[in-house]
Formats: sequence, C-alpha cells, structure tokens
Amino acid sequence: MASNLSRAIDSNEGKQTLKNARTYFFLPLIALVTMASFFFLARIAARCSKTTSSTEKVFNLSPEECLALKKKSDEGDSDAALRLFDYYEFSKNDINTVAVYLKRSIQLGNARAKGYSFILGDDNKEKQEQQPEPGARFPR
Repeated sequence: MASNLSRAIDSNEGKQTLKNARTYFFLPLIALVTMASFFFLARIAARCSKTTSSTEKVFNLSPEECLALKKKSDEGDSDAALRLFDYYEFSKNDINTVAVYLKRSIQLGNARAKGYSFILGDDNKEKQEQQPEPGARFPR
C-alpha cells in the first residue's frame, strides 16, 4: 500500500513539475514579445515627435519666399500680404506682425482678409457704438 501511495505522490509531483516547466518555458517568451512590442512603440513615438504639425508645414515659408512676398506686399499685392499674415499667424505666432499684414491686406481690398478683421478688434468698436446702452428702451 505504501508503494501505491508513493506512486500517486510521484505522479502528482510529475504533473506539477511538468506544469512548472511549461510555465517557465513561456515566461521568457512572453517577456521577449512584450519587450519587442515596447521597442516597436518607442520607435513609432520617436518618429512622431520629430515631425512638425501640419499647420506649420502648410504655412511655412523659406526666407527667400518671405522676402519676395514682402516686396509684393509693399507694391500693393493683397494676396501676398494675406499670405504673410498666414505665415506669421500659423507658423511664427508673431501677433504684432500678424496685425501689420492683416491691416495691409484689408486696406488693399482682400475679401478673405476682411473676414479676419475681428482679430484686430477695430470692427468690434464700431459695432459697440451702434448698440444701445444696457437698459435703454426701444421706441415703439
């Protein structure tokens, strides 16, 4: 009877040992797959951080293009002034220069620039002057 008991213990231990061996075999494999996926994601993140935003790319100008557009703007080209407005607004974020080229483009008659006039705040002053004072009664 003791031999049957020892065989049962040995067979259970053998199964447990086999189960432990499988676990220890797959743990390094799981760790390897996990490390590989983190490496892959890190490479993707590194590529994404090197790229600039699409708005900056679209509105960016080379120094030569900028000088040429400034010359055209000085000669009276409203589209060149508006392009410089876009450049300084979306690529350089220079508020003072934005106002200069937006005013110039509006003065030259560019319809799209007139739509941006709220940036200057000049249009809002005229609208405020036309508005009645708070609490004023309207004639019937």
